[in-house]
Amino acid sequence: MKILIADDSGATRLRLAQVLRSAPGVSGVVQAEDGVRAVELAKAERPNLILMDLQMPRLDGIGAIEQIMQSDAFCPIVVLSAIVGGGSTAEALRCFEAGAVEVLAKPGSSVPMELFAQRLMDVVRVMAQARVVRRRERPAAGPRAFLPAAPSAPPLPAAGPRPAGVLAIGSSTGGPPVLKALLDLLPRPLPVPAVIAQHILPGFDAGLADWLRSSGHEVVLVRGPTPALPGRVHLAPGDQNMVLENGLLQLRPAVDGGIVPSADLLLGSVARACGPGALGVVLTGMGRDGAVGLRQIRDAGGRTWTQRGDTCVVNGMPEAARQAGGSMEELAPDALGQALARALTARVGWPERRAAALVG
Repeated sequence: MKILIADDSGATRLRLAQVLRSAPGVSGVVQAEDGVRAVELAKAERPNLILMDLQMPRLDGIGAIEQIMQSDAFCPIVVLSAIVGGGSTAEALRCFEAGAVEVLAKPGSSVPMELFAQRLMDVVRVMAQARVVRRRERPAAGPRAFLPAAPSAPPLPAAGPRPAGVLAIGSSTGGPPVLKALLDLLPRPLPVPAVIAQHILPGFDAGLADWLRSSGHEVVLVRGPTPALPGRVHLAPGDQNMVLENGLLQLRPAVDGGIVPSADLLLGSVARACGPGALGVVLTGMGRDGAVGLRQIRDAGGRTWTQRGDTCVVNGMPEAARQAGGSMEELAPDALGQALARALTARVGWPERRAAALVG
């Protein structure tokens, strides 16, 4: 496996190369000091995986990702970035639109080198089997502008009404573009609350909420006890777990060594809260998170789906859910969005022609 490191810091490239050369199966490491050189080396060396910094001279990481993913040298690209916030977060989230499949925090004061190295080894191992597709060129109009930052849901401590139904989604590596594709196909406003546990770096979660709002749905990043309301998409923060209890979305601290935000915890809480009214989905991602929670929704009488394996960047989470008996149907993203739209329509008794109009 050949890996390309693109970063304008020579010290960072050296540290990454030292870690990677000790990884089983890594046959070579090549280095680029800017985005232009990254594109050139990607085409010349044809690496199996690229680690891409975002802020580089001559051509930034997003521009490099776009050019590589539109060329014959397309391959899995993992963004390495310092944890960011504010306006730079929205810019960083463009890497998913461009074709990146994962974002990792660079090692530093907040991310010890030992933890980073372990995480990087996991990513290298999984990305050896990752599936990506070549991206079509952007329209001549250029990149889409981002909407203003998504508002956080206001903390409301009082218990809300028990929702009759909830759409619960667990997602990880390669998930943000699929989430966006699904929301594009769902009725607006949603007839039930939607809740999402997407594995993402803290600091990038607000940008993800912002990006998903371009689907036309109201998307909020949950910051405290929040009613689960129809018409609203509730996104778990990147550093806390989210559960549904007594009609309220509650945040729980991460457990040492546990995945956060946990799809299992979120989907399981929706199964207990809604029973047959629960709709559960597990999308692309590495690991097994979501398998237990999806099975709990199915056992409670709800309906469940997984993303079809050959459309996943990483088929770990959906396959684990299928093996656990939690998935009633596996579908490609477009078909999954249409199936969810029909299921949501049936839940509230809308005419079928209304659903067809929404997804047609």
